[in-house]
Amino acid sequence: MKKKFITIACCSLLCILSLFLTGCTTSENQLYKYGLQICLDMEDMVKNEDIRNFYQLDISDLEPLIANDYDTPVAVYKINTPTTEEYIKTRLLDRYEQFEQLPEYWKEHLRYSVNIINIQLDIAMSEDNLINFYTTNTYYLTKHLNGNIKEPQAFLYTFETGTPIMITFQQYNDKILATSMFIASDKLNSLSNVREVFAKYSCTVEKFEI
Repeated sequence: MKKKFITIACCSLLCILSLFLTGCTTSENQLYKYGLQICLDMEDMVKNEDIRNFYQLDISDLEPLIANDYDTPVAVYKINTPTTEEYIKTRLLDRYEQFEQLPEYWKEHLRYSVNIINIQLDIAMSEDNLINFYTTNTYYLTKHLNGNIKEPQAFLYTFETGTPIMITFQQYNDKILATSMFIASDKLNSLSNVREVFAKYSCTVEKFEI
């Protein structure tokens, strides 16, 4: 009887602990570590011959993406993103008045659809080159991760020879949705340059200590 009571008590404690952990906010450091693994997944993807054959891509077109140092970023930047309202004011100013007049239900819908991923795509597509065409259409990843975050977050990983990778994290129901994308640009090689690129999106940038 005593043994059964102890077993029930332990199970109850584990359930309470599980609920507590589920409600905890995932730290920036944990998101950074998630991102390190995703960078390796991106490396595996671009080197996968089956994927290239499926999309009928020439490996010579992908050479800038193929590197062996995606496990060791030389610098990581934390991108502090604007709210949807700030983004619309900055990039879609002519539509902000229309946004303000929408019912709250549709404003909430747009807060999910107009977000950090739009910035991620816009930066990739603003660099008019073949690599970013492949990046935005083929070579990107989405993953559902365990955790909980209150606001969207983003990290930019840069490498000695590898192409920079931007990863955004958003809460999606009870999971974190991570979206990763190569951004082939020579403008992402220093903190000042990264800040300049993201400034027009009302983003602030800080170097993440690794």
